[in-house]
Order: sequence, then C-alpha cells, then structure tokens
Amino acid sequence: MPVPLLVIVGAVLAFALLREPAPESASPSINAEDPRYVLRGTEWRSFDADGEVRFEGRARQIEYHDDESARMRDFQVRIPGREGRAWVAWAPLGHLPAGGRERLHLSGGVEGQGSWPDGLALTFSTPELWVDAGNESLDTTAEVQVNSVGRSGRSVGMKVDGPAHSVRLLADVEIRYVPG
Repeated sequence: MPVPLLVIVGAVLAFALLREPAPESASPSINAEDPRYVLRGTEWRSFDADGEVRFEGRARQIEYHDDESARMRDFQVRIPGREGRAWVAWAPLGHLPAGGRERLHLSGGVEGQGSWPDGLALTFSTPELWVDAGNESLDTTAEVQVNSVGRSGRSVGMKVDGPAHSVRLLADVEIRYVPG
C-alpha cells in the first residue's frame, strides 16, 4: 500500500514543480473617466470672511476626478440672500468643471424657488442653470418659466444676484399679471 501513496505524492509534486508559474494578477486598471473617489449623502457649507453661510449644497452622490472636476447626482444648492430670503435650486445632475472652485452647472431639468425684489415668493424651472458660489448668484441663458401669486411668465435667460436680491429676466420676456 505504501507504493501507491508514494506514486500519488510524487505525481502531485511533479505536477506542482513542472507547471508554469501562475500569472501575476493584473491590478485593476483605472480609466481616466473613473472618479478618484465617491461621496454619498453629502452636505456642505461655504462661509464668508465673517463666518456667515454664503452657500449650502447637498447631493445624493458626488464623484471627484483627478482633474479636480466633480459630477453630482440629485443636487440641491441654497444661497441665503438677504433678509432670510434664500434662493434654492435642485437638479438631477450637477457638474463642477475642472479647475473651477466656485461655478457649478446644474442640468437635467432645474427647479427652484426664491422671491421677487418685493418679497413675493416665486418658483422657476429651466433646463440648465449656473450657480456661482463666490458671487452668490444664479444665471442661465436657457428658457425660464417663472410662477408666483398674481404673476407668471417666461424669458430666455435669468440672472439672480443673491446679496443684492435682484432678479433679471434677460430676453423675450413675457409676464402675465392676474389681479388678486
């Protein structure tokens, strides 16, 4: 009986020594399109020199890339404005271009709310919107729909200056007033 066991052990040793070495496992390749890291359930605030909040953001997911760009999913931004009258915008997609620290591009159908300079609340919708956190402003050159109690309308383009609380509808402006 010891002879067959010796043959089996010899065959196993011969197989182990004579076979080719196992190829080294390839490390996972990182594509230039892949994010450097991913954050989920993110909230952040940006403060001015006096410690006042000048920008707040939330995202379901943020993907940061090597070129310092970022892509956001289910993104919401809030710019406080004066007298507690904040501007808020949310969109399915957000993008921070490479090298950009202050300007965010929202797309995929942007919805938002704010108020007219007279304090009346408004809602707006547009296909895309730029948010400039440094200047606390919102702007777009796309069509904008605006609605509020007693007035509604549309324009091509809109510019909001948060600190000055000014709203400018830029071109082809149509406003309908409804007496209340």
